[in-house]
Amino acid sequence: QAEDGIRDLVRSRGLGDVYKRQVLQVVQTVKTDTSSIALSSGAVSSAVSGLTVAITPTSTSSKVLISGFVTVAMSSDDLVVHIALSKGGSVISGSVGASPSNRFAGHSSGFVKYDGYVMTSIPFNFLDSPSTTSATTYGVLLHTSSSSSRTIYVNISQTDTDNGTNARLTSVITAMEVGG
Repeated sequence: QAEDGIRDLVRSRGLGDVYKRQVLQVVQTVKTDTSSIALSSGAVSSAVSGLTVAITPTSTSSKVLISGFVTVAMSSDDLVVHIALSKGGSVISGSVGASPSNRFAGHSSGFVKYDGYVMTSIPFNFLDSPSTTSATTYGVLLHTSSSSSRTIYVNISQTDTDNGTNARLTSVITAMEVGG
């Protein structure tokens, strides 16, 4: 067996280097409160309030795995909500679709059915190479497929009536530093 106790290099079929990597730290933010974000046509939100995570890598060669989900509902119409991941307030270029032209360059998306009670959780997962040992803040940006102004609700349904048919949910972002 290898010194890390996972498996020896001969039996790893060439994956020994992967098994040698270590999780150095994990930081997580769980957003339990709610947000309403008004967006005009084509607009992209700033990072969702309360859904950011800051991590200080221990080495410039470390990678940071960003993962989680954002739970959303719409103010009207059945629409697609797109997300992008940000680092230091700017979109992480390697985490979005290529050559968007006039289209939104996003990371992932989810279909949100307009119904006063429906919410959708949109997952994300990206391995970043921040190349720094300074504190780095990651976040989630929102965009809709609407050609007019819309409101995106985070962690609540559009109606949010205080009864047994509605729910209040969470959104999560996790940063995991992987060394190697």
